[in-house]
Amino acid sequence: WDYLSTVAGTGSEGSTSTTLRNPRGIFLDENNSTLFVADCGNNRIQKFRFGSFQGETILSNGTFQLNCPNGITLDGQGFVFVVDSNNHRIIGQNSNGFHCLIGCNQSAGSNPSQLSSPSNLQFDSFGNLFVVDQQNHRVQKFDLIIISRQWKSTGTMSVVRKDHTASILTNGKVLVTGGQTNSVYLNSAELYDPSTGNWTTTGNMSVARVYHTASLLSNGKVLVTGGANSVSLNSAELYDPSTGSWTTTGAMSVVRKEHTASILTNGKVLVTGGWTDSAELYDPSTGNWTTTATMSAARYRHTASLLTNGKVLVTGGQTSSVYLNSPELYDPSTGNWTTTGNMSVVRVYHTASILSNGKVLVTGGQTSSVSLNSAELYDPSTDNWTTTGNMSAARVYHTASILSNGKVLVTGGVSLNSAELYDPSTGSWTTTGTMSLARYRHTASLLSNKTILVTGGCCYFSSAELY
Repeated sequence: WDYLSTVAGTGSEGSTSTTLRNPRGIFLDENNSTLFVADCGNNRIQKFRFGSFQGETILSNGTFQLNCPNGITLDGQGFVFVVDSNNHRIIGQNSNGFHCLIGCNQSAGSNPSQLSSPSNLQFDSFGNLFVVDQQNHRVQKFDLIIISRQWKSTGTMSVVRKDHTASILTNGKVLVTGGQTNSVYLNSAELYDPSTGNWTTTGNMSVARVYHTASLLSNGKVLVTGGANSVSLNSAELYDPSTGSWTTTGAMSVVRKEHTASILTNGKVLVTGGWTDSAELYDPSTGNWTTTATMSAARYRHTASLLTNGKVLVTGGQTSSVYLNSPELYDPSTGNWTTTGNMSVVRVYHTASILSNGKVLVTGGQTSSVSLNSAELYDPSTDNWTTTGNMSAARVYHTASILSNGKVLVTGGVSLNSAELYDPSTGSWTTTGTMSLARYRHTASLLSNKTILVTGGCCYFSSAELY
């Protein structure tokens, strides 16, 4: 090979904008005519435009306390990822700056979440990050790395869906069932694999369903109940992940849609409401239903939450044209309902989330005419409600997910692609990264890798994305 030219550095060590000291790694961004250099001896990352020897420092000791950066790469969105070798960690960039991703205690170790003198890194086409873990004599793969507070597209479903369900299986995959696409009701189901970011179709349900429920049983099967297509349904069926097939099980005593289903501590499933005040219990050991006490009001579009004391809290919803602010409690030990303190406002299409402190956070929804940005907390120890901080936007048909750090991520709602985080320790909300699309009537699922998978929604989407 003939020598052509030097493109960065002067050939003498230094710490100026035109010199380097012991550079270890490079990444060539041909699309933007840019060369990135891991300048180990100066503990910085330099960026050079093609044809210029004038380097721009994009990350240095002054901003992130680097210690001999080695490898460097960019993801599909142009964000920079760095091997901070002597700190035994990986640093990644998003629109809010740089953040530590892996090895954040800066100590060498051999556990799966630790590194020892890593030297290089690279993404595959699915967004998985591969790291050369030098002193551990291995290469580690980190599945679908998502930078803190940002969204990333993943594989699309086989069909557009809204008003579907999503269930986390014991093998970590996500089962999506039913819903509708335009005016067509769906009986199809498909599986999302977090390790590949891909979807595969699985067995069809016996009937098309929308406004149904899906519950993961203790035996690993998924119970789907009720819903509607051209008529309301009382049927139920079971999905077996080991075979990918469905079998019918006992039918409910009445048809139900826009109802709730809750797994009790004894393993039975409590189904409530759905254009009725009745409730019933499914026993997985027999496949049969038994009726239990009726609620104080017929409800649909309500929520049901399993409290830490084993009781189930039902909130809001509507009965015919009357919107409700009343909650009530179901006690599995007696099979009875008791009323409890009212919410501050009537709500339908709201969310309810069990916080790590045992309280229940209710967010958004609507009254008969107004969409709500308000939120409130139910305390089981006092049976009382207290208002908490308002969301930045009124949200209807949104989702709420408890994150591994105890915060609550709320996504979307009618005409919204925004998301925000509730911090129980402060009672306040902060906005976070926006989704690629405005979504409502979608699903949100917390994966085993601590990311949130959002799927489908109105109107109408087959796409999915990860937070």
